[in-house]
Amino acid sequence: MASISLRSRATALVKTSTPLLSQISFDNLKTLLFFYVLLTHSIKAQRHLRARGIRASALEIYSWIAQRIVRLVLRVPSTAARVETQMNQAKLDIENKLVPKGADVVRHLCVPELGKTPDWIFSQMDIMDSELNGHTNWRHGKLSGAVYRMELHSVMRSSILQILLDGGDELQQVIVQAYERYCVSNPLHPDVFPAVRKMEAEIVSMCLRLYNNPDGAGTMTSGGTESIIMSIKTHRDWARQVKGITEPEMIVPSSAHAAFHKGAAYLKIKIHTIPIDPFTRRVDLKRVKRAINPNTIMLVGSAINFPDGNQDDITALGALASKYNIGMHVDCCLGSFIMPYLEKAGLSAGENGKFKLLPFDFRVKGVTSISCDTHKVRSLSQLYDKKL
Repeated sequence: MASISLRSRATALVKTSTPLLSQISFDNLKTLLFFYVLLTHSIKAQRHLRARGIRASALEIYSWIAQRIVRLVLRVPSTAARVETQMNQAKLDIENKLVPKGADVVRHLCVPELGKTPDWIFSQMDIMDSELNGHTNWRHGKLSGAVYRMELHSVMRSSILQILLDGGDELQQVIVQAYERYCVSNPLHPDVFPAVRKMEAEIVSMCLRLYNNPDGAGTMTSGGTESIIMSIKTHRDWARQVKGITEPEMIVPSSAHAAFHKGAAYLKIKIHTIPIDPFTRRVDLKRVKRAINPNTIMLVGSAINFPDGNQDDITALGALASKYNIGMHVDCCLGSFIMPYLEKAGLSAGENGKFKLLPFDFRVKGVTSISCDTHKVRSLSQLYDKKL
């Protein structure tokens, strides 16, 4: 009877203590989870503060608060109505500037019931050109950027080589004839269109040699933005597979092309924008180093940049990338075929000690990818070289 009594008491004690133990375990789990979340956000805040600095972080907080206040104000009916009126006026101004109007302007908004002849199509092109005549005088160099076409400057045009050297209308005719021959080809099917694959492979090979990485790899893209986004994706995938990074971050100069911000938004990558030196116009290397953390997947440098045509210190950026085992992309979209030939043309020393050409290609240790515009100056399609 005594043993039965002791067993009963023990069983009762266990039953009584089980809810208590469960409660203690649950409380411990909540405490552990709380401190984990607190630690995670503290680390993120510390890294952000280290990368941006106290002043910039304070300005970001101010901007965040200001944006939310503005959104609240815009919900007030009277304010919303006033803003809508101003937006409608702005849209109308843009439309008046870009869209031809008048009794003679014909707009084709629906699929025609009957097919049109080639002559009709070409006549419509002539009409549209005349409607916008004088809008931009790009054919005579009255435009900065957007159109990359060399004007004729020589009467010596006895060969294709001379045409390519001179540029101008003859070069455009060569391009048109080439596109006419391959306009229906599909690069996704190299077995059906082997000539397209061969041409792309040869262009990639030429550019790899031009940027001093003949054993590297590359691919053609539709333009500079896609080239940059492909580089970002490659570095993100590499960092995830090799380093296990699931919350990637990248560091770019404030002078870098907007495509880096677009790519970061597409691929869910946190981007740190580093200011440039007001005199050298190069990215602040100390700030770049300070922004590097375990989640950094790549650095970015320009050779040359779009805002003012200056070159970042690619050698120093490459050294940082090599030291921390991260990617280093060089944006040569604007430099394209000009930068690689400056040294060969004897222009790398600059002028009176200024504008000296700094190393920028795959000879620089740490450089893992380069984007190059083959359609600028040389009038080809876009190219993205990579060395990952």
